[in-house]
Amino acid sequence: MLQFYFLSVLLNVVAGFVLIYASSARKAKYGDDYLYEGEIVSEGNSSSYDSFDDSADSFSDKPFSAFLNDKIFRMVLGIICAFVGLIKFAYTVQNDVAFVGDLLPALAGLSGGSCLLVGYFLSAGADVPEVVENVFVNGKKFIGIFCVVAGVLHFIFPRVIIL
Repeated sequence: MLQFYFLSVLLNVVAGFVLIYASSARKAKYGDDYLYEGEIVSEGNSSSYDSFDDSADSFSDKPFSAFLNDKIFRMVLGIICAFVGLIKFAYTVQNDVAFVGDLLPALAGLSGGSCLLVGYFLSAGADVPEVVENVFVNGKKFIGIFCVVAGVLHFIFPRVIIL
């Protein structure tokens, strides 16, 4: 179905850019706490984080950064991205091989959506297993790159097996 093809390409690229660029924001405010490179630091204990490099090329200086770091936006994007990734296993681009035909975009959607959801749950104060944290928090830039590459390749080559 072409609708899921479009959603898969769009959501993989958007989720990838959110994972790559929003995670490089130096300092994002969450309530009274700050999120500094994946670690929530309360304002009182930010002594080791006082020397932020707020240069002109910092992504956190741009107003769009507040939108990308919004918890609700990341949660909704993660849910929709994971849902479309699941649906891509069943529905492929016109007359392609089921399950294998869109394997990379489906895996990218699932991993990108999972990474966004794990980040949301961590920012809400939930505890996750160390293995999940190592993969989805420490490797979120790599997952973001994988999502962007899968989305672009899927857009360029819609009927190639595995892409």
